[in-house]
Amino acid sequence: MNHEKVLKRALERAIDLAGNMRRLSERTGVNYATINKFYNGQQDIANIPLATMEKLFPAMRIYCFPDEAPEKTHINLGANAGSGGGQFINGDVHGGEFQLGGGAASVRTADQLRDLVMDVEISDSAKVRILKILREESRNT
Repeated sequence: MNHEKVLKRALERAIDLAGNMRRLSERTGVNYATINKFYNGQQDIANIPLATMEKLFPAMRIYCFPDEAPEKTHINLGANAGSGGGQFINGDVHGGEFQLGGGAASVRTADQLRDLVMDVEISDSAKVRILKILREESRNT
């Protein structure tokens, strides 16, 4: 994994979500000049201090060992996923599969999967979208 590319994309996304660098600076307390230097490559983003990353990316989690990382369940939703479904990650629906926290072995039935969706810490609208995708897939199989 290229951490520099991941950090660069994350910084670009944070700026986009905030609207611009100035707003990101105001919201996070990170100096505008610091954000600007990392964004423009004047300062190597690989050397960004951990405290700055924590301010810019408050949802970021670091797992130093594999057993600390949360397990994921991947569910393939087929070719029609692009129209209203797809990959569900952090509240967003993308390509052809989605992820939820929880162990793959723990989900054995559609009812268990629905229960898992309801237990995940995401918005209600995101849960509704996932449940609609599951309903459509169950009709198509």
